[in-house]
Amino acid sequence: MDLMRERGTTPTQGLPGMGDHPTGVALYAGIVTALLRREQTGEGGMVHTSLLANGLWSVSGIAGAVVAGGDMAHYRTSHLRSAMMRVYQASDGRWLQLNMVRNDDLLARMFTAMDAAHVLADERFATPRDMWQNRGELGDAIAEIIATRSSDEWLEAFDSLDVPVNRVALVEETATDPQIFANGMTVRPADEETELPRVLTHPLKATSTPSVTPKRAPRLGEHSGEILAELGYDAEAIRAMAEQGVI
Repeated sequence: MDLMRERGTTPTQGLPGMGDHPTGVALYAGIVTALLRREQTGEGGMVHTSLLANGLWSVSGIAGAVVAGGDMAHYRTSHLRSAMMRVYQASDGRWLQLNMVRNDDLLARMFTAMDAAHVLADERFATPRDMWQNRGELGDAIAEIIATRSSDEWLEAFDSLDVPVNRVALVEETATDPQIFANGMTVRPADEETELPRVLTHPLKATSTPSVTPKRAPRLGEHSGEILAELGYDAEAIRAMAEQGVI
């Protein structure tokens, strides 16, 4: 929260599940790893992880530097970022992200797609060092150009020269994104009692192990009879517990 904010602003709240879901995936990976070792050696093991451990791992690019003795004061106070680490607003109000443009060849192609050779010809941006020293001015020059066309137009122009520029997505697009459909990241529930049109699937996929199709969650006590029967209770005992309000 403290690191994901603009200079002088308050910390930004995380979104629901940002820690829970990755931690669940990590726990699953630990379980599968322990099961594989048990299969190979016969030796069992305790699997554990935590929200804190996964949070540290997620921010390890920075936290790792701290525990190694690095001074992050400059990182924290450097409010003027590289021009490639800014986001730029197109004429349709959508934002473009350029941070994968990281070498001279990609920079040249990017400015060609922007029809902005004059920016590269500017002596203030003659070398990578100059670009860094004058990163504010470079970013402002890019922002002025990006603002003249829509994000669709820019994405088409950048794609034509294989420049990895992305549009910042909106969560509302999740319901109609063709890439999400093509990769089966949302599916229609097979259970007719599920009233939702589509549901998200988990991110783990294996061709040898088909995913379980989504279905509604059990109602409170729905399977009590089946569970008790598996535990050895006969029908009369189960009925008696139901009549007495035990289940």
